[in-house]
Amino acid sequence: MGWLDPHPICLGKQGPAGFNSALRLTTIKYGTLVNPVQEIVVNTGATLLPGPKPGFLFCSLTLLVYQLGSVLEISVLEIAAADNTGVSDSSLFNGKDLSGWKVEGKKTDGHWQVKDGMIVGENSNKQGSVLWTEKGFKDFEFEVDYRTSSKDYDTGVFARATSHQIQIGISRSLKRDMTGCIYAPKDKKGSYPGKTDKVSKFHKVGAWNHLKIVVRGNNVKTFLNGEPFVDYDAATIPESGPIGLQLHGGVHMKVDFRNLKLSQP
Repeated sequence: MGWLDPHPICLGKQGPAGFNSALRLTTIKYGTLVNPVQEIVVNTGATLLPGPKPGFLFCSLTLLVYQLGSVLEISVLEIAAADNTGVSDSSLFNGKDLSGWKVEGKKTDGHWQVKDGMIVGENSNKQGSVLWTEKGFKDFEFEVDYRTSSKDYDTGVFARATSHQIQIGISRSLKRDMTGCIYAPKDKKGSYPGKTDKVSKFHKVGAWNHLKIVVRGNNVKTFLNGEPFVDYDAATIPESGPIGLQLHGGVHMKVDFRNLKLSQP
């Protein structure tokens, strides 16, 4: 059996010059599986071309797939362009140790560790603790992936101080999942003045979730797995401060965190 004709596939998205490109794996299906696939060779090439107006570039990715026999599905890499002009991106976690972080709390030995490139928080003694960044931040976008196998867990991310927390898991006071909602009793608007009714639909309990937090001035926005959750104007949030990962006291939980990223204007 000889080589079949190549199948060109062109995918592309537009974005401003200076964008950060991220590769995403998708799958498309076509044809009918007649014989088992014996070999697939993929050649890729990416080019930057002038866009439709000044300051824009068009990024295209072409995949030529040569195959022996027939194939039911192939995987395609797709470039997504994002406007990061004037934005500084950095990783808060080096994947090896807790350099740049500090622990706050009593009897917190072993609460925060690095395993398999992740930050792992576990409080077997049910004591509360917070893992803080040593640096403080003003306006920022913070992103993190998290998962837990614990049935009961109360964790979250502090934005600039303990006064404003983006909840992950079961609220101790409300006894229900408030993930992506904002706990800010100091604002005197109720314990969770920033909340949504989307939690049960978009929170993937027991699986990896992606949480994004955007802080600009006194405004805090949250997104869970790409879905906009809360848009809240805080009353008492500090102008700047560190970012913290929390283990709430009174309940034993284990939470994994990975892909911690920070963007600042």
